[in-house]
Amino acid sequence: MARSSIGLDIGWSMGRRTCALATIDCHHDWGLIETYQTGGVQVGLFTLTELLAYLPRFAALNRGKVRDIVVVLDGPIGPNGPPRQNRLVDTRCINNMRGRAQPSQVAHGQGLEYVQHTYTVIECLQAVSQLCGTEAVVWMGTGDIPEGKLVIAETNPTVALALMLPQQGIATLPTRHRARRINRNGTLYRSIRAKSDWYWELGAKSIVADQLACDAIRDETNHERIAGLTCLALASQLARRESLAIGDNDGIYVIHNTVDTTWLGVVELLGVVSGIPQYIQGHAEIEVPPQPILVAEEVAENQADYDVKLAGDGGEFVLFLNDNGGVWERHNEWLAGMLDEGIIMAIDNGQSITLTRAGRAGQWTSCPTPLDLARARHVNEQHLSGDTPCEIPVRVEGQQLPKGIEPLWLNNASSPLEETKVETKVSETRNKGVRNRLLTLG
Repeated sequence: MARSSIGLDIGWSMGRRTCALATIDCHHDWGLIETYQTGGVQVGLFTLTELLAYLPRFAALNRGKVRDIVVVLDGPIGPNGPPRQNRLVDTRCINNMRGRAQPSQVAHGQGLEYVQHTYTVIECLQAVSQLCGTEAVVWMGTGDIPEGKLVIAETNPTVALALMLPQQGIATLPTRHRARRINRNGTLYRSIRAKSDWYWELGAKSIVADQLACDAIRDETNHERIAGLTCLALASQLARRESLAIGDNDGIYVIHNTVDTTWLGVVELLGVVSGIPQYIQGHAEIEVPPQPILVAEEVAENQADYDVKLAGDGGEFVLFLNDNGGVWERHNEWLAGMLDEGIIMAIDNGQSITLTRAGRAGQWTSCPTPLDLARARHVNEQHLSGDTPCEIPVRVEGQQLPKGIEPLWLNNASSPLEETKVETKVSETRNKGVRNRLLTLG
């Protein structure tokens, strides 16, 4: 029987739904599920607390598949538990993909918080697996993936998507400080800050769509859904034993087995621990515009520009206003993950802007109104439109994870996970809660 696949993008903002759960041919009852027209592919957006509460329900709805699921997630994993410093795979990517796809530092900035929340999700998967009569194991790239168990492996979507395409000039890429726009058929398209979204639009989306046999995902623009779909495609390849793993026994990234020839030397430096790369000569599908939409210092070849986990601290985006009557998700894809009401901050003047989901699908209202926001920035138009828009750099303020769901490993010297054996250390309180949800909802 073919193994089921799951892609998980992990975020921890309390102001936006920055976790994505991507599946193929599974049952869901979560309201924020995007179902694509072909391939049985679905992606749901969650806050971290919502995801932890939903995973037992998902297991109850798909009980027969749990012991054969392969999960690829975007979060740091160590061979003997949570990493507390950069692993060799992180350091090699930072050094050899500088400015193009540099993972966040594990031991700096939000790195340890990222690890913490990754292991909170892993602990939940452990508990769910046990209650479904199996166990969860972490695969570190050596040996075959175990049968009859829930398998967890790591990727980095930015690295994985970058390697599918020819190496891009660093000055052409967006950064967290410098958004860029896509030129599609002579029309400047949406603005992008995340390199993973940029690589997606350049053509990696076609490879992922082919992998999942789902052409409809080529139109996806939401950052979290893109990451979840990338993880899902890699999980699908791993389940069929066709993917690659780069790194060493201290940590790996699962990547697609098709790699552009321009990365050949880099992949050899990164180290292939599983699979055989298939090098092809690819091409980008769109024209890169000559200038960024926001003027900022260009990134030099030797300047660090780490892949910031936008889902952790809320994130910086561009609020695109082209309608007096409201704000539209199709021009601001990051809104799809917002809660029904939220406050964002304009970076240019510190102004607070309240966004509220309207009754019409994909539309939001803003206070102040879009026209008032535009006029405060000297856009002297009576009507906002695609020809006379207003673009405002904004920040979605992040919030801390509520107390009570901290991962157990923070206070333990040893790890609850080993590569081939799971020694579950879920507390009785949490275990009882998960068990009750499975029994009640199953």
